[in-house]
Amino acid sequence: MKRLGKLQIDIRTIHSAIYHQQATLDYLSQILDNLREKIEEGNRNAQISAQELQGAISNLTTTVEKALENLRNGEQATNIDAINEEGEGAGAKVEEEAPIEDNNMVEKQANEEERNDAAAEPKEEAVSAKEEKKEERAQLGHEARTIQSNQDYIEVLEIEMEDASLSDEVDEAKERQEVEIMEEPVRAEPEREELLIPEEAQLHDEELLVPALELELGQNRQAIADLNLMIEELENQKTCWPRRYHGKIQKSCERNMSCAFCNEIGDHYSDSCTEIPTGRERREVLNMKRRCATCLEYCSGGDLCKKAYDRCSHCHETGHHSALCELPDTSQDIFQRLEQAKESRERHFQRIDQIQMELQDLRQVPLP
Repeated sequence: MKRLGKLQIDIRTIHSAIYHQQATLDYLSQILDNLREKIEEGNRNAQISAQELQGAISNLTTTVEKALENLRNGEQATNIDAINEEGEGAGAKVEEEAPIEDNNMVEKQANEEERNDAAAEPKEEAVSAKEEKKEERAQLGHEARTIQSNQDYIEVLEIEMEDASLSDEVDEAKERQEVEIMEEPVRAEPEREELLIPEEAQLHDEELLVPALELELGQNRQAIADLNLMIEELENQKTCWPRRYHGKIQKSCERNMSCAFCNEIGDHYSDSCTEIPTGRERREVLNMKRRCATCLEYCSGGDLCKKAYDRCSHCHETGHHSALCELPDTSQDIFQRLEQAKESRERHFQRIDQIQMELQDLRQVPLP
């Protein structure tokens, strides 16, 4: 009963250590999920901003092209109006200088009045044409200034897009590096240096890396403390040498002895049976056969058994046969878990050394 009580306490301790490890893993998983959500949100915002800037540039480019086309059409229309104006002026001049020979004074005066009226109309048209030209020139000048300002704005937008693209690349590199810090417990130093090529990005990353590395350092130390507790409990548990499964019968007087579990005659002792190897399975077989757990034969059991006070060769206790002892089975499991715990602890020690070296390098970087 004492041994079973101690084993239950050890199992509770192991469960506690496993719970601490699971809580640590859940915390790391939550941090990773938050980082992934921030990365996805940043990528979506960057795509939306890039699409908006691209649309604005496309609209401005279309406006500039239309304005340039209107400017070219306006210049052509101005040249045609100038040619028409010169032709009308020349015709009016010819009409004024043409000699009119008419002996009738009334007809001469009437002709002069008609010529004066005809000459006045082209002058009015010329004045209105000049005013229209002035308005067109003013409008064209305004359009030219608008085109120039739009071109300047387009250049500014292109520069901003280049800067935004470079900033997005730097942010993506930093976010990828943070995810790698949490996902890879053992990370190579050259990979981190490749991501930190720009000086500004490197200085900004140091502010993010130091808290993350300090957090990981504390988690590794807590894991080592839990593993030390587990190793101590495993080492304090009772163990024995593994069971020998190759014990062949060599004495001639035992040639007719049969195995209590597989019923093989003259081949091996019951403790070395490979057909039914574990103590728990062997107890089930004996219970079905209704045999004694101390002598493996048919007897009344208890103190009346001829081997009631014989000690087990594995646990050195009485009350059961050596072939039924479960200590060799549990000992093998304890040895395996102990080896795994020590290997895991060694990996955490190595990771702590790496983190301390990284923190030392980051804290020695001079400020700009």
